[in-house]
Amino acid sequence: MGPVLPITRDMLVDLGGWQVFQQAQGMVQAGQVQGVQYAPPILSARIENGGPCLVTRLKLGRTLAATETLCTCRDAKLYGTMCAHVVAAGLEYLRKRAVEEATPSPAGSMKSVNAAIAGTSGGIAGSVPGKGPAVTRGLMGVPSGGKVPASVGGATASASRISSVASGPPYRRVLLGNAPAEARRLEPMFLLPLTFPEGADRLGRDGGIRLIIEARVMSQATAMSTVPEGRKEAFQPWDSVIRANVLSGRETLFAVTEDDEAVLSVVEKACGGTISGMCHISRDHLHALFSAMAVHPSVWLGKKSPVRIRRSTVKPSLRMETLPGGELRLTLEKPATPPGKVVAIPGGRWVWREGHLDELWQLPQPYASLEKAPVTLKRTEIVNFLTREMPALSRLVSMEGTGALAGGNVNLETRSPEIYATLDGSLAGLSLQLEAAYCGGRFRYPLKPGDADGVIPSPVYEPDDEGVGATKAGTSNVPALTFWCRDHAAERVAIGEARSGGFARGDRRPDAWFISGERQVGTFLANQLPRWRKKWRVIEGARMQELTSKLDYIEPDVTLVPTGRDIGRPRGDASSFDAARYDGEDWLSLDIRLRSRQGRTELSPSDVQRWLQTGQSHRREAAGRILLFPNQAWDQMQLVLADCDVRQDPGRQRVRAHFAPYLANALDAQGWGLSQRSTWRPPEEKPDLALGTLPKELAETVRPYQAQGIAWLSGLAQNGLCGLLADEMGLGKTLQMLAFLQQLLAKAGGNVLIVCPTSLVHNWRQEAERFTPGLRVLVVEGAGRASLWSAVEKADLVVTSYALLRRDIERYTGLEFTAVVLDEAQHIKNRSSLNAQSAKALRAKLRYVLTGTPLENSLQDLWSIYDFLLPNYLGTSKDFKERYETPIARDKDEAAAQRLRQRLRPFFLRRTKKEVALQLPDKLEQVAWCELTDEQREVYQAILEKGRREVFDGSGKAGQGKNKLAILTTLLRLRQACCHLGLLPGEGGTSDVSADADGAAWKEPSGKLDHFLELLDEAVDGGHRILVFSQFVRLLHLVRAELDTRGVAYCYLDGATQNRMDEVKRFQTSSDIPVFLISLKAGGVGLNLTAADTVVLFDPWWNPAVEDQATARAHRIGQQRVVNAYKMIARGTVEEKILKLQAKKQALFASSMASEELFVDSLTWDEVKELFA
Repeated sequence: MGPVLPITRDMLVDLGGWQVFQQAQGMVQAGQVQGVQYAPPILSARIENGGPCLVTRLKLGRTLAATETLCTCRDAKLYGTMCAHVVAAGLEYLRKRAVEEATPSPAGSMKSVNAAIAGTSGGIAGSVPGKGPAVTRGLMGVPSGGKVPASVGGATASASRISSVASGPPYRRVLLGNAPAEARRLEPMFLLPLTFPEGADRLGRDGGIRLIIEARVMSQATAMSTVPEGRKEAFQPWDSVIRANVLSGRETLFAVTEDDEAVLSVVEKACGGTISGMCHISRDHLHALFSAMAVHPSVWLGKKSPVRIRRSTVKPSLRMETLPGGELRLTLEKPATPPGKVVAIPGGRWVWREGHLDELWQLPQPYASLEKAPVTLKRTEIVNFLTREMPALSRLVSMEGTGALAGGNVNLETRSPEIYATLDGSLAGLSLQLEAAYCGGRFRYPLKPGDADGVIPSPVYEPDDEGVGATKAGTSNVPALTFWCRDHAAERVAIGEARSGGFARGDRRPDAWFISGERQVGTFLANQLPRWRKKWRVIEGARMQELTSKLDYIEPDVTLVPTGRDIGRPRGDASSFDAARYDGEDWLSLDIRLRSRQGRTELSPSDVQRWLQTGQSHRREAAGRILLFPNQAWDQMQLVLADCDVRQDPGRQRVRAHFAPYLANALDAQGWGLSQRSTWRPPEEKPDLALGTLPKELAETVRPYQAQGIAWLSGLAQNGLCGLLADEMGLGKTLQMLAFLQQLLAKAGGNVLIVCPTSLVHNWRQEAERFTPGLRVLVVEGAGRASLWSAVEKADLVVTSYALLRRDIERYTGLEFTAVVLDEAQHIKNRSSLNAQSAKALRAKLRYVLTGTPLENSLQDLWSIYDFLLPNYLGTSKDFKERYETPIARDKDEAAAQRLRQRLRPFFLRRTKKEVALQLPDKLEQVAWCELTDEQREVYQAILEKGRREVFDGSGKAGQGKNKLAILTTLLRLRQACCHLGLLPGEGGTSDVSADADGAAWKEPSGKLDHFLELLDEAVDGGHRILVFSQFVRLLHLVRAELDTRGVAYCYLDGATQNRMDEVKRFQTSSDIPVFLISLKAGGVGLNLTAADTVVLFDPWWNPAVEDQATARAHRIGQQRVVNAYKMIARGTVEEKILKLQAKKQALFASSMASEELFVDSLTWDEVKELFA
């Protein structure tokens, strides 16, 4: 037989997929895989999991498509699927081989096992794609043609480890989370020599250190993960503890934590595979040892005092700026080295200071040239830097000035790709080549697993006819370089589609994907291919064309016909919202038939059930015809129909009219559509018609995307439907709604109630006077508002606040409006709040919602808003939680998320500034790094140490140690300390105490305030006007006091401010007031403050979208100047870690406006430990 595929970790991932691979890892870690043998091409093993022994075998072929599973499990025998059993056999084979090959000793090498099973990560320089031209190598400090050095790769902790004590008996370590009941908890303690502080700065020159290891053994039930004061005597020398507990005659299992294993693995490697109670760690292994100890809770200086070791969280900033000649200058801004003894050892630098060993930042050797002096790249070298160096550098440094690139002579534009899918093969197996095409297909990139994982898109340089990009207006006479960037997010979606279709990467053809097995191919042809044809360009090879000619698809033939309005009966109490809202409902008749395209086959309900029960998606018919049934797609459609609450009447089915757009969307997503017999049509959007009905001055003011929004609202209204306008902040939602309401009232008459936050009541009045002066506006507010009720019927627009709506709800329920509009509707997100109950009790023919943040905490927020907008459209709260919230939030069910998007989309419109190509000035965002004062650092460290003790309660397990209240409280105190020590509670429990524990005034309470005042002076001298946001009102008071001392004029707004719009108007019209201090909660939304061109976010919020809202107060329609946004971050603190977590949890923020509590709920245990590191 010829050569077969080598068994590697990547091959096993591709063979079974990631989920199967994870299951297999669990089997190996639990010790369930026994008797593995490999006699090419057959790999065999036994799976022993407490039940009957299962024999699994894998027959390897030359390619993945030719590899067969011979496992005896049910799924493998019935469907031929690659199960976790065969993948686990491969992993166990790799583990055993690594142990055998690692060292001559029986112990082997832990790192080798790790490398085999988990894979190793290459160095930074090695991660740069391609070989790299001369300019790239010059930047890295490597001569042209020379070899780029690679840094040492890392490895993850393994599940188990065979080891020994010197020449003593062998034992096996297993991770605590996967340990069997008989394993005993082995808890190590690591003692640095007492002379360590005196000789710390000589470690790089001397031979290393002597490390003493002690341990204790106990049952898992009583295990502790930390060493409290006074309990160190329970630990004994390592060698004696191991020998006393190793069982004779059978294997001994010790359970250790991942933190324990990380340190023990380094010690093992440094000592040749054997651990003893006294180890010599050479200087070459010290960096790895210190790095591993950074997460370990039991490191001591002798037995005298604990040692706190911390990895560096500091990133130097790399500032990029374009020069007048088109060059790009890179300047590294290095953070200051803290005081203490510097430990310079191979691989890194550390600093020892008073019981703390902290890692110092350090760039790898390839980038050392950046530390010496700024580097200037020629215009011709910029392409190479952006495509090869920038992705790697962004992992090492904070990239600043990316926004300036777009505003200078380098222009980056992300383009949407067209996906090309080239298919060929037969029903036995298909090959796929996936490409992302840009610029009309002129640039095509093969898509492979991992191909789209870059930190930033890889720019495609597109010159004009003269060989350079067009000159960017207002920059210089030097033509701009324009780079069309690949949209890696869209490319990753395409790769995910290929994987979900059953395709895996080939071995001999890395640019191709393969799927094998008639069942798998049939499933793909029936379910995925129709969707691909709708959104991608599918190209068929000769064999694929022959296969396609034999296919006959069964598709749903869906007909919707309006039947008119049924008069509904009041449901429940006559005062309930449902009874008030609906006196009748529009219905559609629904006819669904499943028939083949060629018309030869029509399925009965019993036929459909048989197809679904067997799981089959294809059937061979006479004359070579292949009948395809979309079983997976039809499963999803059944869920959609259940969502639509289809009613079964004698001889017919019917559905409420407001479900029709959702049903049509769901059909379209599967590559289907409504039948030609359907007379129902979706609401039409006619922007030109919408503009034609507006007064001339207003029509000239409205932008094209706003005209589309007005048309969308009008189309919904004409069909008796409601809508949620969720455009990004600053796009003019108020203007669009006012224009639409003017049209609506001209046709329907009556009046409209507008409910908004108190701070925006007069903003609505002013905007109406400006854009729709013909509408009569009545503002209902104040203690004497009772006298205004007689004027309500004469007004066109009635404006009130949520707070007054709650008080006056009995009066409002006696009125019926043409429409009700809720502005900033997140105020009704809590379904049980008085705000929500009052809004839902209002009576109106139409309902509309404006908000830039429809979700703030969970999907239940959205349910509450839609329950106002379209009662019962999303079902009851309980139904919604079961169908959507739990599957999406807990189970990450993408199918449920897709159904929810389809359901919301007909009544939901959101555009971003980027999407509508709004011609706003640039917004330049940058981090303003601040250093804590010595006094702040001392207090911050004390809070951190106390918080660690409260959060990590000694259990060492995520479920027990993650004390949510302690986490929230400690994080709040740390963030307050980063801003100003005067924010911290004093002995009396008040935050107004600006004193230390002895009652003396703080001498250096805020390095951040000092930095802000410097920034303020510079901005005011430059003629700029500034918005200052903080979530801490007390901090705004402190800043206000400083401004009073300096004689700087300012405006001020927080939740207690009266006449808020007067403050806004004063700032907008008085150019001699340079500063506006604003509470993030009170003024982060709804306000128009375009007189400012600088925004300072004094303290970071967990969710960057909330920060974007604040910045949008200045960066919005009407802004004529470039807006600079500064995010003030205390370096080396929890604020810096928040920045990292914001990027890491981008998906969470994309789906919700996460609060601090939700953010903490989303943290993994490792992330909690990192926050408190």
